[in-house]
Amino acid sequence: MKRQERIDRIELMRTYIRIVEADRSPPPQGRWTTTQATVSRPPAVP
Repeated sequence: MKRQERIDRIELMRTYIRIVEADRSPPPQGRWTTTQATVSRPPAVP
């Protein structure tokens, strides 16, 4: 696995954890630093 792929996977895991922790409630201002486009991007095929 390439370094960039590992970083992307870590970012996806962090995003998933934030979503689970938020329990579908709207996030407070300034908490999220990831754009919608980044979250919507399909994962790379290994």
